[in-house]
Amino acid sequence: MDPRELLAVLRRANTLVADAAKWTARNFAEDPAGKWTPVGSERATRFNLAGALIKSGGPAAREAMQALEKLFAGASLDPTVLSSPGLTRTQALELLRWAMRRLEGDPTLPLEPIWERTKAAQ
Repeated sequence: MDPRELLAVLRRANTLVADAAKWTARNFAEDPAGKWTPVGSERATRFNLAGALIKSGGPAAREAMQALEKLFAGASLDPTVLSSPGLTRTQALELLRWAMRRLEGDPTLPLEPIWERTKAAQ
């Protein structure tokens, strides 16, 4: 996936995760009653990080997830953190913002503070 396309997906996912009313840590997606629902469902109103990325990626979601996993792996971050059930909204936002800044041209952006917090949450 082209870095500009991935950046657009990350920005859309960031918009979803930034809205506390649209966040859940339990499932990829939930309906307004808090029940699991498929990410692509009309009823899906809340998402975890992986769900927000899938929703934001649309038909290119798999490609976007693979590109993001490569970006994280290149920074020594375990890509499974994207679907970690213990990940908080704050941590998800930090990961998204780190990835966006990295794609915007900051290859020296340190990951250690995020890694320590996400590791502690698991």
